[in-house]
Amino acid sequence: MRISVIICSFGRPAVLDETVQSILNQSAIPEEILIASPSAVHIEEQTLQRDRVRFIATPHGLTVQRNAALERVGNSDLIAFIDDDMELCNSYLEKMIQLFVADPALIVASGQMLADGGRSEQVSRHAARMLCANAETRMNGSTRIETKPLDYGYGCNMVVRSSVAKANRFDERLSLYAWLEDSDFSYRCTQGGKPPVINLSAQCVHLGWRGGRISGWKMGYSQIVNPIYLWRKARVFSLRHLVVQYWMRCLVANVAGVFWGKPEEDRLNRLKGNMTAMWHLLQRRCDPSAIKQLP
Repeated sequence: MRISVIICSFGRPAVLDETVQSILNQSAIPEEILIASPSAVHIEEQTLQRDRVRFIATPHGLTVQRNAALERVGNSDLIAFIDDDMELCNSYLEKMIQLFVADPALIVASGQMLADGGRSEQVSRHAARMLCANAETRMNGSTRIETKPLDYGYGCNMVVRSSVAKANRFDERLSLYAWLEDSDFSYRCTQGGKPPVINLSAQCVHLGWRGGRISGWKMGYSQIVNPIYLWRKARVFSLRHLVVQYWMRCLVANVAGVFWGKPEEDRLNRLKGNMTAMWHLLQRRCDPSAIKQLP
């Protein structure tokens, strides 16, 4: 099966280049690597010169960038959406292809995270490479593929059957950082079909790089508005899940972070964004794109 890779990036050229290297080191080389970004200034020259890399100029915003790249994908069977701060084990794409070949009904799969800096401490590239090298040694060329159920595809590494991905689009009202765009997209792609899975044999590391992100105020706003928008739109998840897993966790983490968090996490402004969103909801304003008007 042929596979294309889509990477959206903004303001992290050096990290992006190392991620592209990780993809080109795969045992199964992708047909193409499409990098969607507002400008080539966000991409190192050597990245653009690498084999199979194509630059797609787009407006800023994750969902807009992903949709623009989707429009330009070639004749591949699978599309891998990879964040620009990922390290893939060398067999990642090969294991994903094996899974989709073995299960024609499968639509969406994400890999097994060896570490996730997006949800905990940031992981260095060196540490990520060591984790991947050790994992490859443990697998020792095994062809066995194991999976476990997954509620939604995890957007930092999400492989989707091309025919389904091209028939859908990311919701562009989920602006800029586009909190939960992966849950929405994978939910719509798998409606009436087989739910997403984690491919335990396709392993990777999410560095969770802090540079190039939107302001804390905007991110905090999305943490509150995006979940309720998706609930109202299509009941992507239950109201209880929304309140407990998204609203309460974010609010508690941001309040605690004001006192004990790290400065780069910008917890005070995230909390301000949370409060701004709550005020808008009380005014019956539920528009994720309002993030563009915030400080």
